[in-house]
Amino acid sequence: MVPFLLACLGANPQDSAEKVYERASQSVLTITVHRAHGAESVGTAFLAIQKDVAVTAWHVLKGARSITAKLSDGSEVKVLGVIDKNADLDVALLQVDSGSRPILPLADGDPKIGAKAYVIGAPKGLDFSMSDGIISQTPYFGQGKLYQFTCPVSPGNSGGPLLNSNGEVLGVVSWQFKDAQNLNFAVPSRFVSDLDASKNAVSFLVKAEPGPPKVFTTVADDDLVAILSENDLESKGMDDGTGKMALIFDSEGSKIALFQYAVTNDPGPTTNLAMSASYDSTSQIALTKLNIFNRTHRFARSYKDTEGKVYIENDLDLAAGTSSAAISRYVTDFVESVKEFETDVLGREKGDGGFTAFHKGTGEDKLVTSMDEKSILAMLAEIGVKPKIDDDGSGCNRFSFTINGNEVSLYQFVEGKEGAKSLTLSLGLDLPTKCDMAKVNAFNESVRFVKAFLDDDGDPFLVSDFDIEGGVSIGTVKEWITTFAKTVPAFREQIVGKGQ
Repeated sequence: MVPFLLACLGANPQDSAEKVYERASQSVLTITVHRAHGAESVGTAFLAIQKDVAVTAWHVLKGARSITAKLSDGSEVKVLGVIDKNADLDVALLQVDSGSRPILPLADGDPKIGAKAYVIGAPKGLDFSMSDGIISQTPYFGQGKLYQFTCPVSPGNSGGPLLNSNGEVLGVVSWQFKDAQNLNFAVPSRFVSDLDASKNAVSFLVKAEPGPPKVFTTVADDDLVAILSENDLESKGMDDGTGKMALIFDSEGSKIALFQYAVTNDPGPTTNLAMSASYDSTSQIALTKLNIFNRTHRFARSYKDTEGKVYIENDLDLAAGTSSAAISRYVTDFVESVKEFETDVLGREKGDGGFTAFHKGTGEDKLVTSMDEKSILAMLAEIGVKPKIDDDGSGCNRFSFTINGNEVSLYQFVEGKEGAKSLTLSLGLDLPTKCDMAKVNAFNESVRFVKAFLDDDGDPFLVSDFDIEGGVSIGTVKEWITTFAKTVPAFREQIVGKGQ
């Protein structure tokens, strides 16, 4: 079968990169995955095994409502559904209407270390880009052997073919180590051959027609379960240890808790959400690692409690109105933060979800998904603030003002012409003496919606981040600012001491 396919494609042993691309690119697809609430992502697939079958990585397809695919000549290919998958190995087969396009041959056996390799895909949405490198190792991970390769890849390459110099598919591009250089991995093509291409395709969910987003000021468990399910996260209710119910779900081996809380202990839906993962550390986690994480990551806080358990948490205030899309984004962003936390701080150590809570907001008004300079100035004026505006040195607008006697900076992270998609509040203390790291950690353990850390000079900072893109109300943003200002005195007292 393979010699016949090679003959059809006109392949010759050890073809040049130009020849490999000329043939293989005909069989590569760029796929756009449409998920709930209008969310989209880009990946890659390729035609293989038999006519009208495309291979890709399973994580590219998770949660898809529908998929749009196109070929290198710009023509669209109809995607009918998933034929078969192996979620553990991260491979899947799609049924497509590929017409007369050729299929790529799958290579037999493992490649040699140092063998030439190529990748074709859509890194960062740059369709049908090619990169080259070598096979650097064939290590074992979890389910079996993978192919480690040095061809540069980025998000959007996932699901694409890893090719040899004969134009044969060695494997399916799957994942890479973050904060590393060209440590990329592909699932061997023999695992693709184990999938059953004769199955009937399972259609994707019909994508809902666009309409006004559902807005929550309180949220019931059923709504939360639905939002988790839309992101392919299956949850179960459990007591969090304090008498409150939490939704527990697993994401790639990480156990995460999503729960509701309020200042009062009244039963029923509440106005606040929290997500948490906690870890019983088998080794001493230095507070400096937690400090670095808090300094370099937004929308999440980490700390170590008095018993040595390590936590990562994030909160969401619904009281003034938050869309279902914003809650969905809150969940998926936290899942990504947990992965980075486990890698950067714990070295992939796993554990159980943790739980704690407080804070309540008020108010309700129109949702916004971005804020430009004019709208920020108007909002600050409504709470009696007249800021000074400058550039923080990195291209972000900085609004400096005094609120409740506290000097605060509001940073506007602008993306394109639509205005800020996220905001950050910050307050720094320039101390004559070095601050105690243990005090910073204790502060992070005791509060919500903010985090503290020490900068490179050892000065303490209080920071809070706010994501606008999913849809929030102006009232919620104002509540966020005033709550931050109320937290500053406690920060000063706990970090510096009373009377400072």
